Amino acid sequence: MLRVNPPRGEDVPTVRQPSPAAPFSLEGALALGLCAIVVLATLAILKRSSDYSRVLTELQADSLRMRPARPRPASAPARTEPRPELVVLVSLDGLRADRLELYGHARATAPSLRALGESGAVFTTVAAQSSQPLVSLKSLLTGKYPATLMLEETGADLYDLATVRAPEGYLTSTFTAVRGELAASFQANGFRTAAFTSGDWTGSARGFGTGFASLEEGAGLAENVTRALAWLDQKPGVPTFLFLQADALVCPFASEAETVLACPEHAEHAALGPLCSRAEAPALETAELAALADHYDAAVQAADAALGRLLDGLASRGLAERALIAVTSAHGMRLGERGTLGHGGLHPEELLVPLVLRFPAAWNLPPRRIDEPAELVDVLPTLQGLCGLVVPRELDGQSLVPTLLRGVHGRDFLVAQGLFVPGGERSSAAMRTLFLPGRWQLIQDNERAQASFFALDDDPLGLGGLPVAVDEFAPLLDLLLGSGGVPHTALRARAPVHLGAALLEELDELGYDAAALAGPGASSDLR
Repeated sequence: MLRVNPPRGEDVPTVRQPSPAAPFSLEGALALGLCAIVVLATLAILKRSSDYSRVLTELQADSLRMRPARPRPASAPARTEPRPELVVLVSLDGLRADRLELYGHARATAPSLRALGESGAVFTTVAAQSSQPLVSLKSLLTGKYPATLMLEETGADLYDLATVRAPEGYLTSTFTAVRGELAASFQANGFRTAAFTSGDWTGSARGFGTGFASLEEGAGLAENVTRALAWLDQKPGVPTFLFLQADALVCPFASEAETVLACPEHAEHAALGPLCSRAEAPALETAELAALADHYDAAVQAADAALGRLLDGLASRGLAERALIAVTSAHGMRLGERGTLGHGGLHPEELLVPLVLRFPAAWNLPPRRIDEPAELVDVLPTLQGLCGLVVPRELDGQSLVPTLLRGVHGRDFLVAQGLFVPGGERSSAAMRTLFLPGRWQLIQDNERAQASFFALDDDPLGLGGLPVAVDEFAPLLDLLLGSGGVPHTALRARAPVHLGAALLEELDELGYDAAALAGPGASSDLR
């Protein structure tokens, strides 16, 4: 496709003046031959990369064409009236869903969030669109996938992204330029708006001021809760949208966690701190992993205590019963899985996050748990729809209101994009994953023309992947997504293929009928 602008972080090619012709020599011929070999090898890699990219691009286009027309806000159920006087969105970045008792964790790490969920709606399967906070939060605040935002900002499609020479700089500058629409939509509808953030990736310098009449950054969660409650007191009775963001769950964890009972020996584990700055941690001893998990759970408890103070403050002001409250996270956290710590990749522990909604009491909506898969891009249209705001049609996100109120089927697969490892380690704007939590995951590296398949039923964290050859990629997607309503017409005309024995065995274990790939036009059922 024609690129409108060169991707940020990628150098613009310069035109070189022709050099005088050199006399022919044997050395020149050898050099020319070596150059030809390099060029051919490069073309082969680009061809494989293009094949992967083409399949995913067609898949995204087909998915968008199949998206049903979005109902107008006027069709929202009457029981979502009256409109909330206060909308609160909280992002506790680094919060893994599986470390909360609300999601099955054995330790009581988050009693405040549990109480909120027990009186509202808990979405049990939610994926962030990236595990880099800048990228993920911009998707949250726009309702659009990272790929869509990169295309809009720079004109770069999946094939272009594979050639970006400075991906870390490209991702940072591109997503800094993205302007969030969620707060702006509330502001345009008469809400006063404010944000209180940690300020690292989430300050005005990163483009987070859009739509917020007030943006305070650089403080911890506990201090921001105090500031937010004081701000609410300034103009009581005015419709309000409030956004709080914290990075207290990013390694190394907040020092205030030392006082929390989850880790009584927290102070003695200070030697583990330097591990947090390493992209590739050495093999960790069992005791070190246990201490690291204790540190994390203690930090979750501290963040939950701050959340509890916010909820108590709303209740004491008579706002809690009239508020629409959403709590989620921009990404999860690696705690020793794959021998690594931190975040920035595309594995389940980095992508699966909580999403809890609590509704105004006047709506009389009973508590519920919703297992249908959802994504962070769905939050914007959901909040807009629940508040009667116009929901833009050009979103990748889809409102969760039909699923919430009428049990409509959710997503058939989840999407995330980008590898971001600062400090000189490899980053990539072209890395991408499609996955169905608990079933399967496919990670595709468009830059290196590689892909891996993970069977998550027996390997829930995706620790052991199988390589996927280029000629296996399209039919594998066709098999995995065959029942999802995505026509993927380019794949239907393919010739019969044969998947590798190891991949067939994994698919067999998952219950997929790989025999359906025996001929063109075949389809498969997702059991």
